[in-house]
Amino acid sequence: MLLLGLVMALLVAQPDLGQTMLVLGTWGAMFFIAGMPWLWIAVLGALGAGGAFLAYTIFPHVADRIDRFLTGEGDTYQVDMSIEAITRGGWFGRGPGEGTVKRILPDSIRTSSSRLPARSLASSCA
Repeated sequence: MLLLGLVMALLVAQPDLGQTMLVLGTWGAMFFIAGMPWLWIAVLGALGAGGAFLAYTIFPHVADRIDRFLTGEGDTYQVDMSIEAITRGGWFGRGPGEGTVKRILPDSIRTSSSRLPARSLASSCA
């Protein structure tokens, strides 16, 4: 628990809340599989919901992203490109490496550190 707290503190200080949620989700899944009591799961779930609410109120970029996701207003480039990739890929995709959406994306998005690499995969492999 101490190591988890340290990792969370470092990630929130970034503020890299997405990675924080991934670490917490992985930790929760491991403890669930290890036999964590249901009461702990409920308490930690409530703490997670409270943390999400705090992130929404404290960090303006989190609130902005959530609002844009819910309303569809503002800069929705990432979501629009993801929808286009899934649409172009169809039910079965175009084949590994044959997706076309990656050709219209800027170089910074085509790199391996892409924010949404699933869009390219969806276009290629469905």
